[in-house]
Amino acid sequence: PLCRLRSASGVLGLKAAEDAQPVKAADNAEVIPQKSSAITASRKREGPATLTDETEWKMVCQFTGPPQDGTFGPGVEVACKVIFAEDEGYEPPQGPIKIENSNYLGSTKSFWKLDEDPEAEGFDKAGFWIWGLFEEPKYPFILVQMEVKQEIPLADGVIPAGTVYGQGRVSRDPEQGVSLTDGVLTLREPVRMKVDLLGLSEGILAEIKPVGTFKCTAL
Repeated sequence: PLCRLRSASGVLGLKAAEDAQPVKAADNAEVIPQKSSAITASRKREGPATLTDETEWKMVCQFTGPPQDGTFGPGVEVACKVIFAEDEGYEPPQGPIKIENSNYLGSTKSFWKLDEDPEAEGFDKAGFWIWGLFEEPKYPFILVQMEVKQEIPLADGVIPAGTVYGQGRVSRDPEQGVSLTDGVLTLREPVRMKVDLLGLSEGILAEIKPVGTFKCTAL
């Protein structure tokens, strides 16, 4: 799971993303839009897009499920409106994801965090940016985890209720602001493995399985 890092002030945070097939609504219940084209802004955005409460985003996920025999099944679109709210005082920037207009994705356990290349080795530059030793903190990736409050039906199988994880690229433009692209969605499944040469001890590791893609468009 995502974890908030120690901030410049030394405070530690807590642990740390639409709709596929239509879900039959209960009597007198509000029918939630199912298509991405139905996701619109609730207010007019002023200025460049940001990862704050000031910007609403349309997130469109294409869930395929884990690959079978090396190939992915047909994708199922899941669209919702999200806000990447920022918690002040943390470096890298991070905070909760507010999710609206979704039958399947919820906000209770949804978080985001900017990061350097998660695959790169080396020291963490965040502390150097805090003390002004680098001109500009350029985190090129966003990591997300989103609550799946109801299993998402696929053509072959389901995305189970629980948590789905994502990683996307972050770019910045002086006029347009933040852009989020190339999003990949994964599930983490626990796997028991022997952790000593004699096979007497077991440990649990997380097996990461790709299950789809996502893209975000500022509204």
